[in-house]
Amino acid sequence: MTLATVLPEVGGKQKLCDSDFTIEWLLDSLIKNDEKFAKGHGHRKISNVSARDISGGKGMFSIVLKCEISFQDSKDEKDIYTTIVKIPGTDAWEMASGGKKKIDDMIFAGKNLIDGIVGMHKTECDFYEIIGQHVSEIIPRVFQAQEWKIGKHQGCLHMEDLSKTGKNLDFYHSLSHGQLKNIVKI
Repeated sequence: MTLATVLPEVGGKQKLCDSDFTIEWLLDSLIKNDEKFAKGHGHRKISNVSARDISGGKGMFSIVLKCEISFQDSKDEKDIYTTIVKIPGTDAWEMASGGKKKIDDMIFAGKNLIDGIVGMHKTECDFYEIIGQHVSEIIPRVFQAQEWKIGKHQGCLHMEDLSKTGKNLDFYHSLSHGQLKNIVKI
């Protein structure tokens, strides 16, 4: 498969937010790993690629980038393709400490914080690569899982965007009226 045609003003070397990942990397991952993108959009000329952090400081161990791809022949602003890049890191911990404590000195679950996050990310990558293929109908499609190698490269999970098709079910939706009343009494 060939890389989608990108208009010159898009700039393939441009980074996705402040990450090590570029527009070129994202499009290459989509063409090689996302059949839906490759078949439905791989032939279209890309006019813009944007990425924004949608985690809003809620993710303690990673940031989540929503990447939007627009096309030269887009019919309207909804005629775009979206995908997710989840990148492990310490941003939220740095914000929470307010610069009062060095990340290298922080301990989480009995380990150095960074080592702990690297280990959790590796477990998540392993889950999607090993177990995910057996339960693919109930989890997001992961197009690329890259382990975080400190000093070499950032890690990531490049996955499908579920914002249009997924549903967030809060725990109280599964409770009966009586169960809710008992919780409120407590």
